[in-house]
Amino acid sequence: MIAVMGNGSVEHAPDYAALKFEVVGEAKSETEALKALATRRDGIESGLSRLADAKDVRFETGEFEVKRVLPPECDPGDSYDPKPRLSTGACAPIGFVAQLDVTVQFRPAGKVGDAASLAVQLGARGVELGVSGVDDPRAMREAAVKAAFEDARAQAELLATASGAKLGPVLSINRGVDGENLVVGYAPALKAQARVLEDDGAAPLSPDVALKLTATPVVESTSLAVVFRLIR
Repeated sequence: MIAVMGNGSVEHAPDYAALKFEVVGEAKSETEALKALATRRDGIESGLSRLADAKDVRFETGEFEVKRVLPPECDPGDSYDPKPRLSTGACAPIGFVAQLDVTVQFRPAGKVGDAASLAVQLGARGVELGVSGVDDPRAMREAAVKAAFEDARAQAELLATASGAKLGPVLSINRGVDGENLVVGYAPALKAQARVLEDDGAAPLSPDVALKLTATPVVESTSLAVVFRLIR
């Protein structure tokens, strides 16, 4: 018998794309900072929901925190061991910053440049490309497995010929080392808890600055450990 490891990889243009960004609200008090954040978030999400020629726009929130802003002369300590501070005195907070991470997903993926430009225009910070996805990931997984098997067979036939034997039937197949596919650049569509804004009939929006960006292609790879019988 002969054992070989076949590798298969397929690539597909994404059907939908995503952006990640941060919404920030600043004010003198925690409550006002939260109000500022909520107002800005509503404006950003409302605007992105009206992005011209985009559809199925969904939002999902991530990490959230409210930070105190201390006077420059006051050492806050490091993030792992912050120094306690009184709410009054020389090192009382001079303001508060509320921060919320947001992911927006939309289709078609070709609108990612306009979406990024509009997000910045509406006040989003730290805008960056998120992970793209396809509508039929199962078809990609199946194609990757077929490619991996064909690679394994080609290797086995080459080795069998070199040894003066013929390649026989398959004795066993195991997927990769740990039995899992390797998926690069794929995220499932936001569904269960994603926020979808209702259409209020407002006119579609286009960004003031056209930005050409390309969503990352979806790539799926897998490996198969295949054992063949050798016929001599």
